[in-house]
Amino acid sequence: MDRSRLLRLTLLLLVIGYGALLRFDALTLTYGTVQSPAWLRGLQESRGTTTALRPADFTWERWQGRYISDPYTYLIFAREMRSFYAAHHREPLFPFATRVSLRLLDNQDIAVSFASLFFSVLAIGATFLLGRAAFNFWVGLGAATALAIEFEAVSWGVGGWRDDAFMCAVVLSAWAMLRMLRDPSPRNAAIAGAVAAAACLTRITSLSFLLPALAFLVVALPLTWRSRLRPLGITVAVAMLLAGPYLVNCWRTFGDPLYAINVHADVYRAAEGQQVEGAQTASQYIRGTLLHRPWAAIDTGLQGMTIYPFTNKWTGFDPWSRQLGTVLSWLALLGLFVFLGIPAGRLLLVVLAGSLVPYALTWKLIFDWRFTMHAYPFFLLASFYALHETVVLLRPSRLRELMQHRPQRGRVVRWTAGLAFAAALVVVMLVVVPPRAAAETLRAGEPVSFGPYLRDRIYFDNGWSSPSTEGNVVARISTGGAARLHLPLPEVRDYVMTIRMDPFPAPATDGATSSSLVHVSLNNQPVGMVQLQWDPQRIGSYRLTIPASAVRSGRNRLTLRRSDREGREAGIRFWYVRVRTAPTR
Repeated sequence: MDRSRLLRLTLLLLVIGYGALLRFDALTLTYGTVQSPAWLRGLQESRGTTTALRPADFTWERWQGRYISDPYTYLIFAREMRSFYAAHHREPLFPFATRVSLRLLDNQDIAVSFASLFFSVLAIGATFLLGRAAFNFWVGLGAATALAIEFEAVSWGVGGWRDDAFMCAVVLSAWAMLRMLRDPSPRNAAIAGAVAAAACLTRITSLSFLLPALAFLVVALPLTWRSRLRPLGITVAVAMLLAGPYLVNCWRTFGDPLYAINVHADVYRAAEGQQVEGAQTASQYIRGTLLHRPWAAIDTGLQGMTIYPFTNKWTGFDPWSRQLGTVLSWLALLGLFVFLGIPAGRLLLVVLAGSLVPYALTWKLIFDWRFTMHAYPFFLLASFYALHETVVLLRPSRLRELMQHRPQRGRVVRWTAGLAFAAALVVVMLVVVPPRAAAETLRAGEPVSFGPYLRDRIYFDNGWSSPSTEGNVVARISTGGAARLHLPLPEVRDYVMTIRMDPFPAPATDGATSSSLVHVSLNNQPVGMVQLQWDPQRIGSYRLTIPASAVRSGRNRLTLRRSDREGREAGIRFWYVRVRTAPTR
């Protein structure tokens, strides 16, 4: 082995080892030490008394009591498991890993945390493999390092959940499919089938990204149409051979090969407050959701595929640097767009999008961070790919090459189509869907809030500042005499509005009654007048009933105009307005 390869191997082992150390510390401080074996207990005790080799902000509260929720059920199933392929509402791979861990740790409950720790560390290596295969060594190493040190990934990685195993399965599936794309040999096809089976035996919902990825390969493989069927047939055959027995046993026992998916539909129905009387399959639940509230479902799905899984990441880098997560997130956005221009990137986008589908409609019901953690490696790979390409682009030789290079027509068409698609998606998400979803929600008799949030920008007219944060509240400040919002009210009827606002600037005296009034009008018709109160501990709340005579179906202009007793205009610190239909008399 030459010196360069030895150095790279050493760097990779250091990254994986450090990620394992952080997770080992998190497990010890959260769940305590094992009773046996003695060597492991001694190692835990030595690490539990020191903060060496980790940031001071890497702290965890001690878990009190026994495991609950899914980790508890994994322990039960692992102890009861008599056959790997036994029919059960939990797919067998993670319970089997827990069973192995129980045997190694003398049947101690903490074994389930060691099982998830194993997969959490394995995901670091899998991220490196995918990055190296798709791009190069340094992109893979950078993404693996980021995943190794991210606080949320470390913390969730020892909780006894199967989500780290699923993250491994998604990343390794993308890696195996990429190998097939580059070299569709029988060996690579068989490896892809084995990894696909492991993914299904971790979560049967893996079909949501495996089937689109296989469809992508059908189109993208550099073979004749007939020749493409052979490697894909091998992949499907191996996957069915390894995962099929579990599906068959579920079919024989429960009458449903996809029982592990469908059994959870009732959980989401209960979370929505529905009466759960008869069983419902996952497809029936999704179809019912789309038919009952189509715009709200589309809105939830679009957010669940884009904004939600992306924006709930990145804060885990704060213990290292307050700016690191922000920088990586912007790089990730750039990298995800650049993925459109290369075959490997497009395959990663297909896998990423498909893997998010099962959670897109349900994230508002159960929004644990872990449900989208499998997307993190893809975001991090996008970050470091964008960083790498930026560094390469800044080289003088590369700049000269680009200036002299005339892009191919096909490449220009692809980039133009990518830009058009991205722009259309943004318009649909931020302009088309939100007001229709809000109107649909109001029509159903539920309240809707309009505030200083990213997707609510379309409701604010001129006369407002950009959103600013003070304490735990994000607010806008009125900058003119009249501040206006446009509200989508679905029908002409009475509405009740609760406006949360304060005088700006704040009065000097706590608890003072402001000497100013806010005149409220809808569609230029006065509907109320409130005298502002000031409480430094709480933003003011003012309730108004809006008569049907002031309402029109569709877009309605709400105007807030503050003035003092002398009639001079003044500012408002606005949090949100909550609208609901008024009770019928």
